[in-house]
Order: sequence, then structure tokens, then C-alpha cells
Amino acid sequence: MEIENEILLNKYGQSVVDIEDLIFVFNSFSHDDKKKYLYDLLFFILQSKAQDEDIVPAIENSKLIRTYTPCVIIQKGVGTHNLKRLLNLPENELNK
Repeated sequence: MEIENEILLNKYGQSVVDIEDLIFVFNSFSHDDKKKYLYDLLFFILQSKAQDEDIVPAIENSKLIRTYTPCVIIQKGVGTHNLKRLLNLPENELNK
């Protein structure tokens, strides 16, 4: 992940920028770049030692619909095998 995107991600984590800023950048990527970005993001999630009890509040804060495929996968737990499944979703699902 480019340093500018890491900084933007950290700013979002600190509530300095809105999710729309991240979405705008993500939507500008090619399919392959989206997968690379998500791969790097999954690395950050694993480093943060997210817990399964963090899942529901995270989905609620994201304002995503709990039945979206990525949300359903995440609700199964933050284990590496579940997170890596997100990388294999079709492009229309990556945008969720």
C-alpha cells in the first residue's frame, strides 16, 4: 500500500477523514489494485488483533447491510481464513 493511502487509512481510524474519502480512493483503483489494497488492509486488521466481538459494532459503524456477502463472511470471525476469503470475492462484492 502506498504511504499516502496508509496515512489516509490512519486518518480515518482517528476520525480525521470520512469513510467517503476512503471509498473515493478505493473506487479509483483497478480490480487488481483493489485486491492488493484489501490484502494490505487485511494485514493491518491482523496486526490490530481485532476480536470477534469487534465485528458487529464495526459493521454497524460502517452502515453496511449485514447481509452483504463481505459482512456475512466477516461475521464468521476475524480468523485469517475468513479474512482471506474476502480477497476472492468478485469485483461487485469488493465495492461493498
